[in-house]
Amino acid sequence: MVNYLRLGRPKIDLILDSQKSSEIEGVFSLYGGWTEHRIQRLECDLVKVSNGKKAKFVAPVVTRLMAQIIKPKEYMEVPFYYQVPPDLPPLEQGEVYQLQTRLIIDKDMKCTDTDELTKMHQLS
Repeated sequence: MVNYLRLGRPKIDLILDSQKSSEIEGVFSLYGGWTEHRIQRLECDLVKVSNGKKAKFVAPVVTRLMAQIIKPKEYMEVPFYYQVPPDLPPLEQGEVYQLQTRLIIDKDMKCTDTDELTKMHQLS
């Protein structure tokens, strides 16, 4: 039943255009669901994941209060830019950095997206 309720929700996708050692750029793509929804906020955090363990919070990236309506099937883009902290801890064997994105909509429902920062664009 829970999966059925998720079908009509809006979707969020962080599309990364570039990942440099000191900055990350892209766009949050928001897709409207089957009905109109009120977007309360958009959040994105930098986390570190090691060998399938629970993600460990590293730093907040974006918290954007929106109080905006997204109509059925509507498409929106929100620019994304993040300056990587210079004191970011280096990755160890089996660890990866991820950007975890949450779109908070009506009555605290969440839509999520996770993007791994690839080794070829390692932050450390």
